Amino acid sequence: MKYIITEEQYKRLDEISVYEGGLPSKESFESTLVIIIDEIGNKKFKQEVKNYLKGNIGEIPKKEYRDYSFKEYSKHLRYGYGYDEDKFPIELMNKDVLSHMAYFMAKKFLKIKKLGSLECYIRKTNFGKEYLFFDPEIQMSVGSIYLAKFDDHGFNSMVKFPSNSWSVAMSNVDKEIKGSGTGKAMYLSVLDDVDVLFSDTTLYFDSLNIWVNVLPKLTNVYALSEGSQTKPKRILSGTKVLNHGNVRRYFATKNPKLIKMSS
Repeated sequence: MKYIITEEQYKRLDEISVYEGGLPSKESFESTLVIIIDEIGNKKFKQEVKNYLKGNIGEIPKKEYRDYSFKEYSKHLRYGYGYDEDKFPIELMNKDVLSHMAYFMAKKFLKIKKLGSLECYIRKTNFGKEYLFFDPEIQMSVGSIYLAKFDDHGFNSMVKFPSNSWSVAMSNVDKEIKGSGTGKAMYLSVLDDVDVLFSDTTLYFDSLNIWVNVLPKLTNVYALSEGSQTKPKRILSGTKVLNHGNVRRYFATKNPKLIKMSS
């Protein structure tokens, strides 16, 4: 197995746990379509599906009809769109169709916001907020990032973070477009909406690559070492990796002036 992180970069981590692979999760269009069903109701959703298929879908090769298991997918959707399985439109057994339909319906029924190069729907939850991302160029649902509110009380006495600081709880790029730069675009989009973004304490290699290799080339990234009186250390692209010791969290900001450092 090939890793996208060097041994030297791996030494940056101690308290943060790093795992191979990535976190298994559902496709982002699934979450989007569930939200739309909740928003407009099952009856109207079924009619909108008919309208969408009639106006937007051309001929699909038969071999691609069943590239997505409805039996598996229906478990994630309340009432499985309200269709009996034998009456489920065969066109919706194609991931590209579902992803494009999610984009089409999100634009029609949800409040979509332009952030960076992407568009997104931001859904507030009891514990944070979820960003569902869409690529306007390919007109598809592409991924999601879930944030938890960050509370710096007792976190580090040397640093005061702004109130609009958040921590990544989970991130996912849809399987078909991984490696396309979408993950980078998603993180940069979130940084247009929050003042400071913290990493999770558990990172898979793909996420770690974002923090130590990708974001430092594009914005301000820091590591906070273990201890309540340690100053953040800047991570710079193309320079020798510093000995960070026990890294507690990575964080990024497009405006470092918002972070107050004690002398």
